[in-house]
Amino acid sequence: MPSPLLLLSDTHLSKSYGHATGEAMATLIDRHPNAEIIFVGDILDLSLEPAATQTGEAVRAALSPHKSLRASLRQHLRAGGRLTWIPGNHDAGLACEDAQEVLRQELSAPAQDSVNVEQWFSRRGELHLEHGHLFDRDCRTPHPLAEFDPRTEGLGTALMRRFVAPNDALVFAHAHTTTPTSGLWTAFARWGLRAPVIIYNYFHTAFLLLNEARQNPKRFEEIRRQMDSSLKEHAQNTGVPEELLSTLVQRAPSPTHQNFSSLFFRLYFDRIFSGLAVAAGIGVLISKGILHSTEDQTTFVSHLSNAALLAAGVGGAYLTQSLLREPARYGQGPADALETSAGLVQNHTQAGQIIFGHSHVECQTPHYLNLGSFGYGATRPYALVDASGRATPFHFNA
Repeated sequence: MPSPLLLLSDTHLSKSYGHATGEAMATLIDRHPNAEIIFVGDILDLSLEPAATQTGEAVRAALSPHKSLRASLRQHLRAGGRLTWIPGNHDAGLACEDAQEVLRQELSAPAQDSVNVEQWFSRRGELHLEHGHLFDRDCRTPHPLAEFDPRTEGLGTALMRRFVAPNDALVFAHAHTTTPTSGLWTAFARWGLRAPVIIYNYFHTAFLLLNEARQNPKRFEEIRRQMDSSLKEHAQNTGVPEELLSTLVQRAPSPTHQNFSSLFFRLYFDRIFSGLAVAAGIGVLISKGILHSTEDQTTFVSHLSNAALLAAGVGGAYLTQSLLREPARYGQGPADALETSAGLVQNHTQAGQIIFGHSHVECQTPHYLNLGSFGYGATRPYALVDASGRATPFHFNA
């Protein structure tokens, strides 16, 4: 195993974002000329491109603005260094051959094997390196070895591509704990009079995703069956037995976007409809003057009033108990899920240390290290692997 290895993840570079991050990456790479650099997912934010964009063109668009980073990576390769990319949910398109060809062109790779893309995970000695979105129900795809397809990507990635990017709504990027109330406040604070348009666009996207979840369950199941046949080859490439890979796939949480009910509740539509019932009920009561008792009500008005009172009562009761039981349904986001899943991977594969990214939350236990995000936050975490084969976290200082 080459020594040392330089590990970092979640920089989310794109044609419009991440310029300071790209500069910091270039400096870090220049400081470690002898390291093999392993990018543990979401280095490029290809999910900001429309679904119709070819993956190769998306890679070129994301890399081209970051000139100092490209120069550092090219110099690193010319000096005999290696680059390994493990696709995350936001740069899953790197698994496509045309994307890899463009990546090598953009970096002037001196040899085919100097720039490698390893799908799902990579094993280096006792290290298990994986982005981690397989264990995030909101971001996983039907199968970790499935071909890249924007039509089947996870909920979080789909919302980035279909809503966040077209509406320049990066304020909602990676906002796992956003609820309907906080989302509305954010929208009006950010866009003012344009907020209703942004809100409409969000619900339009959400209803399309719900419709897809209702129509495509058989398609998702077929993808899973087809990709299970690829586990044997992946087992040979990684040294992890096929039956253990199958167990990891089966033990990973079911993708939210593949089940109508799961998606309905994850997008808080139950609370939204309950809130609408309360508002409509109160509105009817006010408009009919029920809040100011009258004696000459018609039968129709009486029934309407009773229905409005029932709707407001039931909606309010449901909304209250839902908020008290689970204020934000995603809790701490994927951080807790990934820490638990790292134990699952370690137990089943006997890896000495599990390396994830994805959550943007740094974490270190005896057998688990989450790299956090080099692109988000002020500390810019990364890790180095020395001759002992253990990854040690550090923070970048300019």
